[in-house]
Amino acid sequence: MTVRVLGSACAVAMTATAAPAFADDDQAIVLSGEVAFDLAGVVAGGYPHRVHAVDTIFVTAEIDLEKLVGWGGATSSLTFLSTGDGSPNDDVGALQGINNNEVGERHQRLFEAWIQQDFGDKASLRVGQQDLNGEFYVTDAAGLLLAPQSGLASELAASGPGGPSTYPQTGLAVRLAFKPSEDTYIQGGVYNARVGNIGDHGGVDTTLDDGFVQIVEAGWTGQGKIAVGAWRYSRDQDDLFDTDTSGDPVQRTSQGFYVTAERMFFDGGEDGRSLSGFVRGGVSDGDTGPFESSWQTGILVGHALKSRPDSQFSIGYDQAQLGDKYRAASAAGGQPLGRTESHAEITYFDQITEHFSIQPDLQVVWHPGGVASAKPAWVGTIRFGASF
Repeated sequence: MTVRVLGSACAVAMTATAAPAFADDDQAIVLSGEVAFDLAGVVAGGYPHRVHAVDTIFVTAEIDLEKLVGWGGATSSLTFLSTGDGSPNDDVGALQGINNNEVGERHQRLFEAWIQQDFGDKASLRVGQQDLNGEFYVTDAAGLLLAPQSGLASELAASGPGGPSTYPQTGLAVRLAFKPSEDTYIQGGVYNARVGNIGDHGGVDTTLDDGFVQIVEAGWTGQGKIAVGAWRYSRDQDDLFDTDTSGDPVQRTSQGFYVTAERMFFDGGEDGRSLSGFVRGGVSDGDTGPFESSWQTGILVGHALKSRPDSQFSIGYDQAQLGDKYRAASAAGGQPLGRTESHAEITYFDQITEHFSIQPDLQVVWHPGGVASAKPAWVGTIRFGASF
């Protein structure tokens, strides 16, 4: 195996929740950060055996505006993002990707910048640059997996004129969340369909020329989580294959819905092993994006090793179904495709010290790129992490 190291930059991203937790009740501004350095490459299959480097840094500034300026119930958050240019998927060609940090572009940007107003503990309103996947289509039990589709599922991740408002680029958005009871919630958001941040070419888009994507999700969190969601773009988009009498693409509505479920099967507490599982699936119109549906399932084991209280182990499997229009367009271009791209992953995480972690990972992709005759690609990754 030859070694080719691609990328040495860092990515900055932030973890945003509906109610940011501040590390010290006396502090108005709290800084935190995470660094990830991945070595990834094909280890088996008919693909180049090269090692690529994908490095990222996550830095967050959480601001309690009540402590800072006396604005009751208000918080804010800023995230600065820099991405490296490592591209391990170049050797595989998987439509869904193989590394959730891979961007393939060395760049720096302000990733998120928002203000949130809480109305007691029942509702909140958030305005600004936001990551849609920070709150919608989230499955905590899949959070350890490195495959991108374990975050935002493929049929939504591949939608829109340039992808929805999520890593590595976001758009201006408004999100409203409401909790009718302790165990139920409903939330909705409107996100600019054209993503762009401070630091990007053209910067933040304020024109809404491409319209916006609307998304709503309702869920129950009594014993685990069950949620349903739906999304729709306000402006029609080009059909991937059909044309009108003038030869221009027919305009179609891009939309879809999804269902997620996860549950903790048993929890051994601080000194015992825990086991949780998840399953989810979504469908889209199939006319404007490459995927008409996808589904994922897996398990997460906490305290996986008795002697390692911070160890975690996870297994996941997913499959994405290619849309008929995408396959027809590809066949017309001389590349016939199969029906699916499938993927399995096994990974182990351990917090070696308070600030340092390591995570070996093994993935296999069946029919990369949707090519039915393609050999399975086996991809090995080791992620080194640091946090402050």
